[in-house]
Formats: sequence, C-alpha cells, structure tokens
Amino acid sequence: MSLSNTMVACALTAIIVSAAVVQAGPVPLQPGISINAGDGPTFIYTYNSRIEGVDDNPKLEGDIGFMVENSYAAYASFFTDATVGNGTSGRLIYTFVTDPGYVFGDISVSSYGGVIVGNAAITLESRAGGGVWTQVWNHAGPDIFTRPTDQFSNLGVSEFQIRYSLNTMYGDENDVQLFRSWGVLGQSGDYTLTVTGTVIPEPAMLGTLGVLFSAMLLSRAARNRAARVFG
Repeated sequence: MSLSNTMVACALTAIIVSAAVVQAGPVPLQPGISINAGDGPTFIYTYNSRIEGVDDNPKLEGDIGFMVENSYAAYASFFTDATVGNGTSGRLIYTFVTDPGYVFGDISVSSYGGVIVGNAAITLESRAGGGVWTQVWNHAGPDIFTRPTDQFSNLGVSEFQIRYSLNTMYGDENDVQLFRSWGVLGQSGDYTLTVTGTVIPEPAMLGTLGVLFSAMLLSRAARNRAARVFG
C-alpha cells in the first residue's frame, strides 16, 4: 500500500467515530498502474479495501467514490457510485501484463460486492489483448450480495483487463458496494478481490526454443560423428 493510501485510511479512521457512513470521495481520478504478472508460471493479486484503503493500481474513471461505515465494531469499506441519479457510472479498470515473451494462459477473478436497491447495478467486463470489451455479468438490485468467480481460459495474450462499472439511479451512495470488506483478517471479508492465473511462454518463443534445441542436437550429433571418424 502506498503512503497516500495509508494517510487516507488513517484519516477515515479518525472521522468515522461521529458518523454512520463516511464518504471519502468522490475519489480523485487516477491513470492506474499495470500489474506485472512476470514470467510465471503462476501469479496472484489480492486487494482488501478495509485494510488498504483506495487501491493505487486500477484506473479510476467517472463518478467513483470510496465509503467507510462504522455500523459494526469492525467497519466496512467499499467502492461506490459517488453521484446518485445523474446516469454517470463510476469505473475501475485493472490491467494485468506479462513479461516480454510470455502470455497469460488462464485467469480467475473473484470479487465481492452488493447492490441494495433496484435501479442500481454493478457490471463486470473483460478485454484481452486490447480487443473489445465483453460483458461478463451485470448484478442489479435489490438485495444482491455475491462473490462470483469468473474463469478466462486459453487467453494467449500479454495484456488482460477487467472493468467494473457502478451505477446508482436513486437512494444514496451506500446502495452500490464493490469490494466490500469487513471483520478481521482470516474471516470471509478478508480479500474482496482476488485474481490468479498462469503465465506461459508465447508460441513464438516456444518455436524459437525448439529451433535452438534442434540445432544443439544436430551440432552434438555432428561432433559425435566427427569424433568417430577422426578418433
């Protein structure tokens, strides 16, 4: 967690004593940081909104807000639509990349969130290799809290993105709750976003390695024949 996130979290902790729900936003928009999964063979990315505050990594767009509530002894935190009823969504975009010469095999995304009222929704979309956005699911209220796990298989690309859109048409900012986290570490509210996956050499690299390996074998065979002739 960055220093700026630490300061936000501390400030919110000081404020929540006097209010049931505190809005830490609208959150300042940010360009986001690509999350490097390296050269594998596996990777894991986790995020806990209550512990870490506003995540530095996703690109934040539109009317995105961040909430902290103290309805319970261990308060809950989540992202939300900061401006109710104006038809503009708040959006978070996560970008995952690999090292050069490698691509993603499979990716699994598990995220927890909820929609309290009707006419409010959370939408997840995905995009592979800079292509078109494809809707994965749309959760509309009322009273839906869920933790879907979505699988993306045989990707074969070096960049993979997920985009969450949050929209509240009436009510208040508490009605859409993405990455809601509460309780203490080790309980069900621990990590509210978990992304895991595999990273493999891209086919072109495998082909190059195959050619090099074949050349090595041929060279070794030639040396062995020469040794038998001149030995």
